[in-house]
Amino acid sequence: MARLKVGTTPACADARFVVEGIWITLDIRFALGALAERVYSRLSSQPKRNQAQIDAWGHFTTFIYDTCSRDAGIAFNIASSTQAYKQKLLTSLRIVRSVWRNTRFLVTSKQSREEALGGEERINLMREVEERLGLQKKNVGSIREAYVRQGVLTHDTIERDFGAPAQEYLNHWEILVSALRQPGGFYQAVSEKEAQGAVESFTECTHRSHWQICPNGHIFTIGACGSAVSNGRCYECKATTSDVSHQMAGIMRKEIALENIMTEWRIID
Repeated sequence: MARLKVGTTPACADARFVVEGIWITLDIRFALGALAERVYSRLSSQPKRNQAQIDAWGHFTTFIYDTCSRDAGIAFNIASSTQAYKQKLLTSLRIVRSVWRNTRFLVTSKQSREEALGGEERINLMREVEERLGLQKKNVGSIREAYVRQGVLTHDTIERDFGAPAQEYLNHWEILVSALRQPGGFYQAVSEKEAQGAVESFTECTHRSHWQICPNGHIFTIGACGSAVSNGRCYECKATTSDVSHQMAGIMRKEIALENIMTEWRIID
């Protein structure tokens, strides 16, 4: 009977270790890609540009992120075949991250050229970025709905490990699209040091729940206790954010990244 494996599932440990191994290589490549982007930006900003070097680093950076997308897809298929639901969820986040990194570098590489980004070219680039954003929004929403429907993971786990971090990438994507919509708009990624400087200027933010994101992706902060005490609207898009009963709008989200920065630098408890 033991040889027939009646009532048992096939051993999946080896396959799951493969997925975790791919994750490690992805994390290394994300770090390498960030370094390559810095080298590319530094070369592009030199008074005497070496275009051959710039192009080589540009191709190298794009290659890194292309392989991340491809291998994240492989890891997702392996996790799916072993019914490793948590691994599928975490791998899905890495897919979103890979596409975001690739898209961000596409825009920065176009902006760093010696010749200005023309009107028609800017419109075409904006449409491509918007199309990628639309696909990722759809994917993120579908994954959330599927996991909630299946009930294999708790709602808190889904939001903590996938929903909230995936939304951070989508928010940055929205900012990128917004910059491209402006005729003279220029997108530049915000470093952690710059983000730290921004949050330090808000002296009333002494604990969590101050930082929020409106329904359309704009970040804002609430002073004092961090709770709403009046009817609130987003300064950017005028969307409803709160009412007089200390209640935030149901579709509001916390801005986790900024709160994590404040905690790490001991700005809040």
